[in-house]
Amino acid sequence: MIAGGTIEAASSASIGRDALLASGNAQLSGAIGRKLQAAGGGVVIDGPVGGTARLDVNQSRFSRHISSASYCSRCSR
Repeated sequence: MIAGGTIEAASSASIGRDALLASGNAQLSGAIGRKLQAAGGGVVIDGPVGGTARLDVNQSRFSRHISSASYCSRCSR
């Protein structure tokens, strides 16, 4: 679990398992080994995600490295 106003993961960063993020904005350039779940204002994913990505954000941008993703702009749970 990572929480903060702004989260940045450099391209040299590696998260070996699942990643759970809550932030105002996140820039994820490093590798995520398994699932990604993120909530916040905006998320940019420029690195590979080994599993699915679930985003509950206002804005997002993906690279070609994601096998599957579900996107929900302020969805009800």
